[in-house]
Amino acid sequence: GTSCTATVNQEGNFDLESVVASKPDYIFVSASKHGGFEVLKDCNIPLISHHGYKETDPLGQAEWIKLIGILTGETRRANAVFADIETKYLKLKDEVAAQKSDKLPTVISGRQIRDGWYFVGGKSYMAQIFSDAGAEYIMKDNSESGGVTEDFESVYVKGLNADFWQTDGAHSGEYTLNDLAAEDERYATMEAFKNNQVVFCNLSETPYRELGGVQPHYILADFVKAFHPELLPTYEPKYYKIIK
Repeated sequence: GTSCTATVNQEGNFDLESVVASKPDYIFVSASKHGGFEVLKDCNIPLISHHGYKETDPLGQAEWIKLIGILTGETRRANAVFADIETKYLKLKDEVAAQKSDKLPTVISGRQIRDGWYFVGGKSYMAQIFSDAGAEYIMKDNSESGGVTEDFESVYVKGLNADFWQTDGAHSGEYTLNDLAAEDERYATMEAFKNNQVVFCNLSETPYRELGGVQPHYILADFVKAFHPELLPTYEPKYYKIIK
């Protein structure tokens, strides 16, 4: 059979006529959203919670492609795609580990978002990416698996001397160090900024939100390219790139 997707408005305010008219076999819902899915139950269409984004292992996120394979009748294809992702990820991870560096580069995450410095938790999938890419995450002792917000100054002090700085955002066109410094003048005092080692993903210019979850091997390679460029001399980053 064939499958398709349909936009039926936001949670809690669904266009039920569009839902019924599209005749879906099932509806994926995200536990991270605000809810309001109960009204969809009246359509007698199965609701399936998709929790892939909650996985703390990058390969665990990608493995949800197997569920999509089952639901679309493409089990063999989905399993083959995941096996390829897994092989590439683990091969690169092993190559990084084989370097046995005495001192790993350090990395800080995030930046000021509204009421504090937002960064990825120490048990998050991104923290695992940092480790697999051969870096020590400054906030590795944090116990959260999702995003965390703390007082700006407290995170700034911890990340001031980090070798690298990972952050992302939606920006039209190329995002530069000048754009970053314009957000807060203190950013320009950070070692990673001064040494041109800010690794940024432009959410407006890359399909990170759409494909990043099932391409952890590319995300890992992006950070290996930043942290240990000698291991991937010809690789062109897909999502996270060092900005200038």
